Amino acid sequence: MSVCWRIFTLCGLASGCAEPFTVERHLLDPPRLAAMGVHDGVARAAIWSGRGAFHTAAPQLEWTLNDAPIGEGFDVVVPGDGRLGLTAVLADGHAVTGEVTVGPWTEVDVLRAEVERPVGKALTLDDRRAVQDPVPVAGSVPSTTMLRLIAVRSSDTPETMRWMFSNPAWSLLELDTASADVVSAKVRWEDGEIDAVIDSAGGLAPGLALSVDGAGGNGWQWFDMAFDIDTPLIRVGGRLLPLDPETTQDSVYDSPSHVVATLVADPDAPGRSGFSLVDVAAGEDLDTDLVAWPGPTCSTGSLLLEHIAEGRCTLDEIDGVRVVLEVR
Repeated sequence: MSVCWRIFTLCGLASGCAEPFTVERHLLDPPRLAAMGVHDGVARAAIWSGRGAFHTAAPQLEWTLNDAPIGEGFDVVVPGDGRLGLTAVLADGHAVTGEVTVGPWTEVDVLRAEVERPVGKALTLDDRRAVQDPVPVAGSVPSTTMLRLIAVRSSDTPETMRWMFSNPAWSLLELDTASADVVSAKVRWEDGEIDAVIDSAGGLAPGLALSVDGAGGNGWQWFDMAFDIDTPLIRVGGRLLPLDPETTQDSVYDSPSHVVATLVADPDAPGRSGFSLVDVAAGEDLDTDLVAWPGPTCSTGSLLLEHIAEGRCTLDEIDGVRVVLEVR
């Protein structure tokens, strides 16, 4: 994949790709074009708002193919091969631009495992490769351990992963082309060596797993990481969503295949998701429930959480909407 992008303000918007990004590539912090590609023939972009995996207003998207305009918004069909370009203006006036070679989409599913965290500064690649026996987990892990992220992908091409996360107090350490370790600590480097490891508080934070093959074939998944979270969590796609015990039916804890819940918009919600779940109930028949609760008009199908993260669905559009969420 040939990708370059830069963050601009509206008053300083320029064309093309200029000097490289100044933000550490693993960190989702200021507004950022984190990924772009073609999904089912339609242009798609993962835009980090700077506040969390949500947008208060939809970004304005302008797409080009080989420098020729092909449309605006979220449903732009890509009519051929070449260089797909994007200029996106966020609600606060920031603009992000990018370019990617058109290629096939790769499905990504992030699995989590708990592994032993080496003592002290022993977090080099060799140290972590020596840690075996990962234990699969569906939710939070203790901050005294490491969270190992493993990307399962649909393609058999030799792709690599680019991992991004949103908690600057944690560290993400790549392990191989398909996995990485996250520690609830700030790992400080000096001349290529680990100088210090400063433990940090746990919590819940979103991330993005981007698969690239160097030739335009790419895909991604939004996911969450959790350390020391006592609140029950449900896994929906790659996301981990907290449950409110006071408004969650007991049947939800019996591992249903899907739940029905009401979304409450909240920019300060745990995990920077932009919403909380209330009145959560175990689903019965999936097809029947989907007819009864089709979700917000801004999103249909199983990509609701992705559409919230990428700005297709704003917080105002999802607030108070009853939705069906498939649990896995």
